[in-house]
Amino acid sequence: MLKKNEEKRRLPWTPIENQEGYCLIKERITQALRHFKESTEHVLAQFWAPVKNGDQCLLTTSGQPFVLDSNSNSLHQNRMISPTYLFSVDGESDGALGLPARVFRHKLPEWTPNVHYYPSREYPRLEHALHYNVRGTLALPVFEPSRQSCVGVLELVMTSQKINYAPELDKICKSLGVGFFPLLCCQNALAEILEIFTMVCETYKLPMAQTWVPCSHGSGPGKSSTSSDGNYMDHVCMSTTDVAFYVVDAQTWGFREACAEHHLQKGQGVAGRAFESHN
Repeated sequence: MLKKNEEKRRLPWTPIENQEGYCLIKERITQALRHFKESTEHVLAQFWAPVKNGDQCLLTTSGQPFVLDSNSNSLHQNRMISPTYLFSVDGESDGALGLPARVFRHKLPEWTPNVHYYPSREYPRLEHALHYNVRGTLALPVFEPSRQSCVGVLELVMTSQKINYAPELDKICKSLGVGFFPLLCCQNALAEILEIFTMVCETYKLPMAQTWVPCSHGSGPGKSSTSSDGNYMDHVCMSTTDVAFYVVDAQTWGFREACAEHHLQKGQGVAGRAFESHN
């Protein structure tokens, strides 16, 4: 992470995208955030865009679209300080990247009910978050539809501790018109799995069963997700499906909803390790 005053001698920065493409993306994000603000309160939504500084790729929210609850002084102060931060995408470790850069580099969402849980190394803005009462945060990668390339990160900042981000996620996805992680999976196979789940759960009195399936960015059923050079994207992850799950014990719904908001990278968690090892 770099503070902006450390970079003055190497200005100006230049957008990663060509100027025309950059303006179109910025306009689209601006319109989406205006629409998002109409249906949401108590949130700061700000866009982090990649810029080039020599050979270095940085993320900045300076001069980028944002909306916030004008009645919240904490969110206003947090927005004032955010443009003073720059996050290098070229960090040697995930912890050193900072939240926006981690999401941009891995092309996967990251959220926390409270940023106070982060160590300062993983969340360099922690001191300001404590001072301005920033808590719940959700960061989403934004993709350019035609090339499936990540063009920036949309960060939602709140002053309340929050566990369920499903409403905000649904609203922002509808505003952007972007499907972040559609499932790449045969619906017939999922229907068969659901039948098996139903029988097994009822027979053995299991509280819940759910399916994790491989998914990829910006692609829907029957489509392949490719990068700008035509190669398949490397960032395949695991997601639960809304088709093949079965809940017997109502007390497990909270766990089910939490799983639905998470993505696992290959080899991550019990499901990710089972998928990678085929065991």
